[in-house]
Amino acid sequence: MKSFNTLLYRKLLIALLISTSGSSAHATIYRWIDDNGIVNYSDEPVKNQAPKEKGALEVIEYGVAPKRFDSDIETTTDTAKSKKATCGELRQQLVVLTEKDFATYRDEAGSYHVAWGDDGLYTGKREYLSQNEVTSKVTELTEQLKQRCEKSGDTINLDDIRSEWIRSEHCLLNQAILADLKKPDLKSANSAIRKQEAVTKRYCDKLEDSKHREDEDYYPQQLPTKTVRAN
Repeated sequence: MKSFNTLLYRKLLIALLISTSGSSAHATIYRWIDDNGIVNYSDEPVKNQAPKEKGALEVIEYGVAPKRFDSDIETTTDTAKSKKATCGELRQQLVVLTEKDFATYRDEAGSYHVAWGDDGLYTGKREYLSQNEVTSKVTELTEQLKQRCEKSGDTINLDDIRSEWIRSEHCLLNQAILADLKKPDLKSANSAIRKQEAVTKRYCDKLEDSKHREDEDYYPQQLPTKTVRAN
């Protein structure tokens, strides 16, 4: 049998919802614990109530989410986004470090890149890694992925990550080429600019996960090492 206090609370809550449905979305009831340790509820503060510390009068507002609940949701969402970003970044950096036949360097922000021939895309300071350093870093990142991502079921094919990364490198290069062609002193033909705009769009437009995945016109398999840009 349900206790009288529980039934009273439910009646109060129902009455509260009915009375506020056509007016204010905010409503208040009071909860306290009496000397016998029983939880009590009412829609008015109790007069001459002097409970023990554990039974301090508590004001409950219905129709308004508790602040700590909002904070918990925001924190959880932010944490999930941060975790997703971290896992994605770890995978991409691992893909970069395992790309063969290129020198590997770390930029000023601490990210890893391969020197694939168009040095003008990044003009900042570079710290090149020895093969031993690359191997050590690959081991470290692989372990971080296992600990942070794979254990929670967040697994993604690294081949897909590599495809996206190489496509992004082609995008950056073609954006730079397009910017070159648009320089007034080069006097590039409008047809050449339009053609380059189409190529840039193909590499830079966001695509659905499976769209054009097997088409090398959209997802090249190799880095663009033979492209020459205007100076």
